[in-house]
Amino acid sequence: MLTVLSLRNKKFPVRFLFLSVCGAVLGVIFVMMFGYDHRTKAYAEWNDKPYSTSAENIRDMQKLAENFGISIGCQPDSAETIRIPQEFNQLYNEYNALQKNIGMNLEPYKGEECTLYTFDVNDALYLNLIVYDGHFIGGDLSEKDWNGQMKSIG
Repeated sequence: MLTVLSLRNKKFPVRFLFLSVCGAVLGVIFVMMFGYDHRTKAYAEWNDKPYSTSAENIRDMQKLAENFGISIGCQPDSAETIRIPQEFNQLYNEYNALQKNIGMNLEPYKGEECTLYTFDVNDALYLNLIVYDGHFIGGDLSEKDWNGQMKSIG
């Protein structure tokens, strides 16, 4: 015959309960301090439609570009480490205005190291994606001409 173990009538020592609660609280604090970056968001909104900001791999970046009607290849032409300036000058303020058009904002990332991925879109344009900790935080379309302009992705 099988017996069923019931914890309903079992009394746990106070020490066990205290240590369990302390462990849970420390776990939550640890995750909040080291495992969660409040600046990155899983989704942003463009044209009243949410899109995923995940950019952990090439497939994520392709999906991200497709949200804006852009098709990119299987590999970026370049990937370089950049640092968002601690203080924005006029040029960065204008560039950040482009980011705000697509639901992004570079201000929370001032002073942070990011990766800039550049994709060849067509004969005239490059797509630049700025990625921080596996999440898209900004980007632009830039003309290939030497004096080419930068445009919003969206």
